[in-house]
Amino acid sequence: MGSKTGRGTTSYAYPLAWTSQFYFCALPFRLDSYKSCNFGCEYCFVAHRGGRFHSNTVSFADVGRVRKQLDVRKPASVISECAAHRLPLHFGGMSEPFRHGELCTKATYNVLSLLVELEYPTLISTKSYLPAVEPYLGLLRSMRYVALQFSFSTLDDDVASKLEPYAPRPSKRLWAMYMLSQAGLWVSCRFQPFITGVSGHIPTIVRTVAEAGARHIVVEHLKLGLYGTARTLAILRSRCGGDSFIQNYDLRMLRRIGAEYELLPPYKIENLKAFREETRRHNITMGVGDNDFHDLGDGPNCCGVDNLPGFENWFRHQATWAIWERDENNLVHYPTIEHEWVPQGSIKRYINSKCRLGTDGTPCSTVDEYIRRKWNNSTELHSPLECANVVPAGFKDSDGNLVYRYQPKYKLD
Repeated sequence: MGSKTGRGTTSYAYPLAWTSQFYFCALPFRLDSYKSCNFGCEYCFVAHRGGRFHSNTVSFADVGRVRKQLDVRKPASVISECAAHRLPLHFGGMSEPFRHGELCTKATYNVLSLLVELEYPTLISTKSYLPAVEPYLGLLRSMRYVALQFSFSTLDDDVASKLEPYAPRPSKRLWAMYMLSQAGLWVSCRFQPFITGVSGHIPTIVRTVAEAGARHIVVEHLKLGLYGTARTLAILRSRCGGDSFIQNYDLRMLRRIGAEYELLPPYKIENLKAFREETRRHNITMGVGDNDFHDLGDGPNCCGVDNLPGFENWFRHQATWAIWERDENNLVHYPTIEHEWVPQGSIKRYINSKCRLGTDGTPCSTVDEYIRRKWNNSTELHSPLECANVVPAGFKDSDGNLVYRYQPKYKLD
């Protein structure tokens, strides 16, 4: 959807949105300056979900629309409620903000200029080196509350040319990280996806990003789209290791989670142990982006921004925070998050029609209604049981909410 803005371009109707990851995510308020990406990453989870389009038309955010949506004088929607609360933004949550063509459209430049004006806390995710060059570097240095997260699947330029053929090479991203860190900006690294047998040697990865100035690293393993698994596996096998890749991604090692396949927990934990050992060696923090292991990071926010100035209002009305705040008996209670801030508007427009609740006639349109519903139906996707270290406690609290028990079967130390 969008209105025409010029030849070959349209205005992106929903640059600000509430993400479907809110059940576990501390930064579910996303901003995208473009509707799609042209880096061509073969593993792209957005493409698997139908979010990448092969089109000659570029759909990008109109800064006037973004300004209007962030207007807090009349908080009449989920978006304006989030803005009024100063819930930090995740800029680039679904598409690359510095995609090819940005120097012409300047959609991201214009949005960043607005965020400078509003002094809005923002985490920027990117695979580009553009943040480290002018005029973007100057804008970022003038932002009061900003953090940058550079995304990788490998640090090897040759391997990257096969996995993400049109993205700037990892060496350029590492250069950008170094330049930005030297300019005094908080910089982190997100290995998404980490592909066993393809992404590289973990000690080398951690040492290299730490030397480039990363203060934090997030690890999230490869996810395969339900409808693109065979194709993606075939591409990865042919380009990235043949038999060794097959050994690391045998279908018997995968499980279906919603519309995706991912590695079973036992096949992730050894990688995470190695990352923990190396991050401590190099004095940087670590987060885990996999929903089943959010609890194993160094903090409750996998992106690592929870202690940065301006980011204090990260989202706590979700299961990861409840698990972190478990009681002395390792019991996980819904009331732990019940009184944490949550927007009150409907999120139906932001939820995939196949995933919407309330079709049985019971009311379910707000964030707290969705979370409570999932919490109390342990057989559904996105209940606390998605965490590999959580099990049913076997009883309910006085308000009828299920109680869970934290039982750490998987540990990093």
